[in-house]
Amino acid sequence: MDDVMVSDVTFPRSSEDGAAGEVMLRSTDGRVRLVLTGEIDASLAPRLSSATAEALARELPIDIHTRSVTFMDSSALTYLARMASTYQPRRLTFVDPSDVVLFLLDVTKVGDVVEVVERDRGMAGQ
Repeated sequence: MDDVMVSDVTFPRSSEDGAAGEVMLRSTDGRVRLVLTGEIDASLAPRLSSATAEALARELPIDIHTRSVTFMDSSALTYLARMASTYQPRRLTFVDPSDVVLFLLDVTKVGDVVEVVERDRGMAGQ
């Protein structure tokens, strides 16, 4: 079996931001996975900005996991929409998004420019 490089980057909360959500970036040699959990709102803007920039810089296919997102405000959705437009002509993939995220993708039409899949493709090395 080939060795597969897996790296995780967690964008930690600051003591002042009071955020109830988490942002993590995980990558292997072939994919990048942006994992969002909890409440994703403006308090996470600096971490979400860093994570999206890092994901795009790796120039790999990007999966966004939002299964555990319980709330997402317009600022977070704006980062993801901007990421989708920057990533063209490829499409971001939302894997098994929560009902909250599915609703937002639908009403904002961001769902028209990203791929939504129900099952996780998995990452090598897991």
